[in-house]
Amino acid sequence: MKVLGERSALDDVTGEVRTRSTRTIALIAYLALHPGTPQPRTRIAETFWPDSEQQQALTNLRRELLELRRLLDGDGSLVVTGTDLTWTGTGACRVDLSEHLAARERAGGSTSSNADALLVHGEQALADYGGDLLPGLYDDWVLEQRAALVDGARELCAQVAAAAAAAQRWDLAVRVARRRIALDPLDETAYRELMRLQAAHGDRAGALSTYHRCAAVLEEQLGVPPDPESQRLRDDLVAPADDDDAPRPDRPLRPPRVTAGPPRSGLVARGRELEWLERVYADVERGALRTVLVTGEPGVGKSRLVRELLHRVTARGARVATAHCYGTADRLPLGPVAEWLGEPALSSWSETLPPRWRTEVERLLPRDDAQLRSADTRGVVDVWQRHHFFHGLCEALRPPGRPVVLVLENLQWCDQETLELLTFLRSLQPRRPVLVLLTARSHELTASPAHTAWVRRARAVAPVRELAVRPLGPDGSAELLHRLSPRIGAEQAALLHAASGGFPLHLVEAVRRDPDGERLTAGSPDLMAVLRGRFEALGPECRAVVELASAVGREFRLDLLCAASDLPPQAVVGAVDELWRLRILAVQRDRYDFSHDLLRRAAYEQLTPPARWLLHQRLATALEQLHAHDLDPVAGRLADQYARAGSPDRACDLFHRAAVLADDVFAYSDAVELFGRSLGLLADLPPGAGRDAREIRSLTGLARALNASRGYSDPDLADALSRVVALAEQAAMVPTTVDALVGLWAARFVQGDILRAHEIAVKALALSESVTDPGAAPDLLRAQAHFAGGGSTLSLGRPADSLAHFARATALGADDASLSIGSHPAVHALAWSAHAHWLLGSPDTARECAAEAIARARALAHPYTLTITLGYAALTHQLLDHRADLQACADELEVVSRRHGFAYYADWGEVLAGWSADDASSARRMQDAISRLRHVGAFARMPYWLSLLADRTPDPDRALALLDAATVSARSRHDVWWLPDVLRRRAALLTTASAVPLLEQARDLALQHGSVALQRRCERDLASRRTLAERHRS
Repeated sequence: MKVLGERSALDDVTGEVRTRSTRTIALIAYLALHPGTPQPRTRIAETFWPDSEQQQALTNLRRELLELRRLLDGDGSLVVTGTDLTWTGTGACRVDLSEHLAARERAGGSTSSNADALLVHGEQALADYGGDLLPGLYDDWVLEQRAALVDGARELCAQVAAAAAAAQRWDLAVRVARRRIALDPLDETAYRELMRLQAAHGDRAGALSTYHRCAAVLEEQLGVPPDPESQRLRDDLVAPADDDDAPRPDRPLRPPRVTAGPPRSGLVARGRELEWLERVYADVERGALRTVLVTGEPGVGKSRLVRELLHRVTARGARVATAHCYGTADRLPLGPVAEWLGEPALSSWSETLPPRWRTEVERLLPRDDAQLRSADTRGVVDVWQRHHFFHGLCEALRPPGRPVVLVLENLQWCDQETLELLTFLRSLQPRRPVLVLLTARSHELTASPAHTAWVRRARAVAPVRELAVRPLGPDGSAELLHRLSPRIGAEQAALLHAASGGFPLHLVEAVRRDPDGERLTAGSPDLMAVLRGRFEALGPECRAVVELASAVGREFRLDLLCAASDLPPQAVVGAVDELWRLRILAVQRDRYDFSHDLLRRAAYEQLTPPARWLLHQRLATALEQLHAHDLDPVAGRLADQYARAGSPDRACDLFHRAAVLADDVFAYSDAVELFGRSLGLLADLPPGAGRDAREIRSLTGLARALNASRGYSDPDLADALSRVVALAEQAAMVPTTVDALVGLWAARFVQGDILRAHEIAVKALALSESVTDPGAAPDLLRAQAHFAGGGSTLSLGRPADSLAHFARATALGADDASLSIGSHPAVHALAWSAHAHWLLGSPDTARECAAEAIARARALAHPYTLTITLGYAALTHQLLDHRADLQACADELEVVSRRHGFAYYADWGEVLAGWSADDASSARRMQDAISRLRHVGAFARMPYWLSLLADRTPDPDRALALLDAATVSARSRHDVWWLPDVLRRRAALLTTASAVPLLEQARDLALQHGSVALQRRCERDLASRRTLAERHRS
């Protein structure tokens, strides 16, 4: 039972919601506040239903008590008498409020000489305190107890922080002090205590960030500056380096600093847009899931509008988490999701997830990096886990109870995996109250095919409400300018509106540049010129810090700037403080960023190429020093900095590592991009065996990521594997060559290039026999090669030969998975061998092989292999004309394929299920699936698919055309295993005179193949036709 920070009753093993009754949960909270003390029914009834008559209130209580007893199901936590209710807390039902109060009492009972006990119990009590009591409820007793619990938690934070500082456990002290601020963001005393702790620990930069965050919150929420004592602490922090390390609050008070530039203006002329957003949020409060896309050009005020909404919904109890995307090449896979999960509104919930979901969250945010991060890619072998991974992340993003607002700034720069996760989140059932609030630059969003395609797909899942934010009109500009500077008159306002186009950012920056409007002309500079002008008046230290910060390309911590700058750390801290005061930089939690991305762009564009090179070199060195213990979290950022600094050798390895980490969280699109960058840099390195080995390594990873994200028919996959084969052969790396050849065989086979695929399989078979090193897994290599040989010989019309290869693959492969093909070759071969058995005239054996393959796949608990066996079994049942079994396989195939994104086999299922259904929609359903296969270049088995479609096409002319296309495909691609039946089906649409020669040709071809089943079909049809001809003659 969770009543702190949320209202939920969950089975802690399965995650199942046990009750959704708000009153039942509130009743448990009330009783848990008085453990062991009987609570009279009359008092409870009056407290919960103060506006009802006593008898009605008691009736309401009895109803809730019935629900509570059903929920507890005989648990000993509650004692019920005719007059009282008593919460004992001795049963199996766990209530976070009870655990918090018990731990807080133990912490309070610790003596001053037993600081360890205070720290242990205090940490536990704070961990149990998930947030406000019964959020969203505003009964008098709730408000009173809520305030008391917050005060108790704040007091406990102060005690634990002080004890931790005394024990020099600085990390704990700082963490608890931050928690105290989170409990009351307007408590200036808490900010000062955190500043003192950070300074005492030597983290002056962190202390300054705390001051800036305090000032920003006070200005935004209350419209006041920090009080003199806070300003004095801040002045100590930016004092010259020869001062003492710790701030001294007893120094003479310096004059308070005034924030530079115009005051904050409040939201102007956006009332209609804000009202519209609030109506959408009202739907969320009623339990809906909504997605809003706020679009507009840079500087039009999208983020300002969103911030205003967030202030309002936060006051109404929403959990708010904000993430940002950046237009740099070092974006992190699922970076926005990690940012959301790190927000206080969601982080505490993540800690309480059931183990099966918490494990998935720890893939993205690992606790023990060494155990959870992979050394190499696995690609399609593990792609099936992506569904469960996404599900776990979504459970962490949508805690029950209060509405959740997920804000994503700059959608146009978002990584593909985060977009896919948002699609998954929006489709998840049951729905929970979530608002996904996206902002995007209109022009850049429409210019990105991937992002516009996502918006189209998102609309198909659920409505996406779109709000286009436009520039201010003349009246809106005039109102904003008047608030910024009352001295600007109507004529000046009109000039500024004309020069700025009504973009609020341009107006604000113009007033910063010329507060009185004295230099306004019709030819006032454009926005970028105005922004560049912001830097002209800066001193040399501030300018140096601005240039360095612009080269970072995203948000940053002060320690990075201090480590990368050639200025003394204290000078960097002072410069950042000045830039924050000038509102060039803004603070975001413990990080800084430019107050607008256009400012970063303006600063970076002023740098010369040599200056950029030097700054990126310094940033790379600093990042590597700061993260020397673990480079993985910054591998992509570090690689990008080294690449921009002209250090391809180091950048190449880091891009490769970043790609492996992306693969580890199933971010295959990002992995493809990162492997590509690694490979691109290899061209700048001297040729030699070392470079070739690195190229093989990155190409192999690229191939696995391409297979997982685009499938085997992707031409880039074949190119990558061809290059691996060439390099591995040159280096005499036989196991690597065989592995790559099998992957290349699969690519060529799926593309429908059967003859080339078979040549590759023959080569792989020959090489695999020379592998003897046990460390190279020779049996698995041979199993893969025989599997490939069996597949291509079957398609070439040699079922007996294919069966021998499949038997060898099944015997050698055991149950090992192949990274080259993604499945377990022994099971895959067994499933495929069913087709050979049917062709050779053994239908019972075919059915048995199909069933055994499915059973083995289920035992392996490997969904990709199960998907394959279901697909092959469905095809086997079509050959056997067992429609009920076919439909059962196709139904399960659809579920598994759609869940895990195996589109290729999902289309198999669509064709086969459409053939089996044989209804009015069959032809269209089959045609759509075949079109999708063709669209991705998957032409293997195309003659078979087209012949099935012809079977369900009522128009004879159309059916003939399909069979002609099937014949051409079979002959041109050497995919002839089904060609006898294609010819037989074509003969069925012809006159007897034309049909008989074609049937004879089909029979002879089947005989040549050794395809007994197809030969029998042809002979049966021939006999029927000849009998019919004889009847006509007689």
